[in-house]
Amino acid sequence: RPVADHSTDQNQMTTLSGADQWMVQPNPATAGATITLQGITQQPDQVQLIDLTGRTVQTWMQPNNSGNGTMLALKGKLVPGTYFIRVLHEGAQKTTPVIIH
Repeated sequence: RPVADHSTDQNQMTTLSGADQWMVQPNPATAGATITLQGITQQPDQVQLIDLTGRTVQTWMQPNNSGNGTMLALKGKLVPGTYFIRVLHEGAQKTTPVIIH
């Protein structure tokens, strides 16, 4: 599946149906770091980390949401570059870029 519906502004907040506005922090991030999806008040059904070829590199099923955001540990060796975080929630999906150093 092609990666679509992504923002070119890394700090832009993005609206997801069934969720509040959200953004990835920190962005850029480092491999092995924990990133937070700020602004998601409900538990997403699934979150995916996707590389530029459209390949899913990592998937989190129903990641825990603390009320302050959804925390995701970036595991494995990630090649530095641009990736996309895709959030699937209540039948909707939204994708936003994240840069890994």
